[in-house]
Amino acid sequence: MKETIASPRRSRRERPWSIMYILVIAAMILSFLFILITHANVAGTGNYDTENMLDNLNQSLRSDIVNTNGSLTDNEYATDIEMAKKIAMDVEEGLEKEEKSEEELSKVNNKETGKSEDKKENVVKAKDAAEKLETAQVRKDQLKEEKDKMKAESKKANESDDRMNILILYPDDWRHDSIGSEKPYVLTPFLDQLAKEGIRFTQNAVTTSICWMSRATLWMGQYSSRHRSYRLKCPNFATPSNWEHSWVKILQKAGYFIGHVGKWQYHTEKTERFFDWAKLFEGQHWEKRFPGRTVHASDLAAEDAETFLRNRPKDKPFVLSVAFYPPKAVGTSREPGGQWSPTNETRALYDNVTIPEPEMRKSRKSLPEFLQNKRGPGVDGWNQRYFTSEHFQASMKNYYALVTGVDQACKRIVDKLKEEGLYNNTMIIFTT
Repeated sequence: MKETIASPRRSRRERPWSIMYILVIAAMILSFLFILITHANVAGTGNYDTENMLDNLNQSLRSDIVNTNGSLTDNEYATDIEMAKKIAMDVEEGLEKEEKSEEELSKVNNKETGKSEDKKENVVKAKDAAEKLETAQVRKDQLKEEKDKMKAESKKANESDDRMNILILYPDDWRHDSIGSEKPYVLTPFLDQLAKEGIRFTQNAVTTSICWMSRATLWMGQYSSRHRSYRLKCPNFATPSNWEHSWVKILQKAGYFIGHVGKWQYHTEKTERFFDWAKLFEGQHWEKRFPGRTVHASDLAAEDAETFLRNRPKDKPFVLSVAFYPPKAVGTSREPGGQWSPTNETRALYDNVTIPEPEMRKSRKSLPEFLQNKRGPGVDGWNQRYFTSEHFQASMKNYYALVTGVDQACKRIVDKLKEEGLYNNTMIIFTT
């Protein structure tokens, strides 16, 4: 008979242990989750009630075990409770460490925040300083660029049109030999040097030695019979149709900038139609200028010429004519030398000079009687200026003093040409 070994059967009390242990472990896990959720709810306040948590864990374990099909012994239950307490204490310890870590982190953050604020402030200041520095540098660069641009434009303008400039120095009533190279007692050092460095036209002649007719001839390059400007202040040559043929108009059309200073004589016409720039004055040796300033005509001509050279357009060639009124006599006077008014400085240069007298009286006596006694501008002028030796010496010294004044004014103008860098590209014409 086959022997059957029967496996021992567990008692009813022992059977559900495996299931119960599973349930207990599950309950512990759930309790642990409950503790975490509770921690999350009180994290904002920072208060942790450990005893409360343990009671909740105890009730939860009892509830879970009651709902199973078995029961635990008191020892087993106590062991589970101890395990749960240990878990709770571990959780509490972890929370305390976490809280301390958060406090330390907060302190560090606050400290770092302070440092960060300081850093931010310093960064803002540094950034502001950098922006100001950058702005200043940009402005500096702009100014340098503008300055370089102006220099380049000026250089380009000077290089773009290298046609020769023209300066005409044109005094009135000046004999061809009234310079130092012809008469050593006449003080004209500048004009002597200019003639030495340039070309002197010794065979030059004038057909009509009347001031306004000669002036019309200068502008037109025509004889009086052609320009027909016979009467004072009646500029036939300056009518629009005739002026079109003047060298002034021709050079204007070619791009020249035309200026005129001093004597013009044709005041019935506006100079804006003739010149691009003009300063007119004539008829006297001393000019009154506002406010209460009196300037010699030669010096004023030099001042105005300097103004023209300084302010002229830099991108155009120019022509400047300077028409000095001196050394022409002014008015009528029987006082010795009374028709010429030089400066005290130039007049003093001739105080110790004796001007050689020509044989005028002897020559006059050789004329027919009706010419000697005939009244007219020539005879009247001679009687006023040279009738006696005293008249002659005073008149000629004052006249030559005016010549020296014009010489000094011409030097000022040419010196301004050199200052402006124009001397080597300017034709200088001195004629009278």
